[in-house]
Amino acid sequence: MDKENERTETRRERILRTILLGGLIAALAMPFVYIPSTTFPFVFAKAVSFSVLVEVLFVLFVLYAAWVPAARPRRTVLFLTVLAYMAVLCVTAFTGVDPHRSFWGNHERMSGVSAILHFFLYFVMARSVVRDLRHWRWVFSAFLVSSVVMSVIALIEHFSKNGILASAPGGRVWATLGNYIYLGVFMLFAMFIAAYLFTTTRVLWQRLLLVGVGVLNGYILILTESRASIFVVFATIAIVAFLAMRQSKNARVRRAAWVSVAVIAGFVLVLFLAKRTAFVQAIPGVRRIVNTPFSISGNRTRFLAWQIAAEAWKQKPLLGWGSENFYAAFNLHYHPESLFYSYYETWFDRAHNVFFDSLVMTGAIGTVLYLGISAALAYTILRKIRQGNLTMIQGALFLLLFAAYFLQNLTAFDALSGFLLLYLVCAFLDVHTIEQDSAELAVFPLGTAKTVLVVGATAISMLVFVSINVRMWQAN
Repeated sequence: MDKENERTETRRERILRTILLGGLIAALAMPFVYIPSTTFPFVFAKAVSFSVLVEVLFVLFVLYAAWVPAARPRRTVLFLTVLAYMAVLCVTAFTGVDPHRSFWGNHERMSGVSAILHFFLYFVMARSVVRDLRHWRWVFSAFLVSSVVMSVIALIEHFSKNGILASAPGGRVWATLGNYIYLGVFMLFAMFIAAYLFTTTRVLWQRLLLVGVGVLNGYILILTESRASIFVVFATIAIVAFLAMRQSKNARVRRAAWVSVAVIAGFVLVLFLAKRTAFVQAIPGVRRIVNTPFSISGNRTRFLAWQIAAEAWKQKPLLGWGSENFYAAFNLHYHPESLFYSYYETWFDRAHNVFFDSLVMTGAIGTVLYLGISAALAYTILRKIRQGNLTMIQGALFLLLFAAYFLQNLTAFDALSGFLLLYLVCAFLDVHTIEQDSAELAVFPLGTAKTVLVVGATAISMLVFVSINVRMWQAN
């Protein structure tokens, strides 16, 4: 590393980095924000609180980056791909049919370009501030603690006679996230991160604790009855077992893998053969999977939405209709058949498929870059395996996590808590180590003479955004 990156950290820089690290960890509390007095209480307050926190942290981060060159954004394949995607989001927002809605979103989803840019800033800060494995273990441990708290809330919700947080009693759970799918994604990340931390320690009590957390998260995932998330977990276990069966040189590991594959295959076969029995129908999560209609007629409204998406994309193929404008495309190309399935099925603001959503809202250019992020992630993971920064097992876990995340979004769409965890893990995988080559260690230049100007401009900009959040709160 060069001399600029080897400089000794001063006391003020260390204090500032500690504050930033604490703020990044505090952001993990966003999924718990729930204020009943707001419209869309499971969504709006989360977005506003997260935005304000990120805006305050970003002013401090700019000051920190002005003092510490090593904290400035560094060029990597993943960073540049995500940055290009953000640029296209901004462009499509203003070339779309409703720029205001595209940029600011709406109170029900709060996932306009403005919100996504805040997650991007979180990604930039996390990859620059959290630069060693010890601190990343703190961050991931804090997230797992939050997953346990979320699990406890979900358990209370499930066994409550009256239901809590606007949920029905004794049924599917959504805890403080307001949607079964969102909680399923949350628990999906928690299980994989617990598995990753399991591989980083040989201390028995820590491993037992992580297994317990993973099992608890898995149970809550089943209680969400989120079919896509449950399916990808079983598929991931089967894939890992199959790979171990084919690649491992240890005979006992191969035998265990064979047994695992056979047990999973047999379990799935028995469930589908006995899906009409009272026993199978009483198993949470499983009953929804075995009752899933796999025919086009059984999922007709979803296929109608996808057909409409394809028709709408042909009308605006390059840059799309703009973020958050799927509803406009759906209305213009509306199929009257949708009414046959109820009034509820005549309104879609998402295609419930990330590929079609991206095609309609950001066009071919945005979709290519969105898929490019997945390719950049795969490249980053494989490169870290070659560098020795990730073991083969750890790399496989993260590859399977993102594969699971993408597969689950082929029949759904993500929201605030999912975005937070996605960009957090992306930051971890993109974090810099001393093994990186000189090309990647090149920093974006920032002369000391520009420090006051840059920090001042950033502070004013963030103050404007904070005031906008206050106005949004008042409007809500």
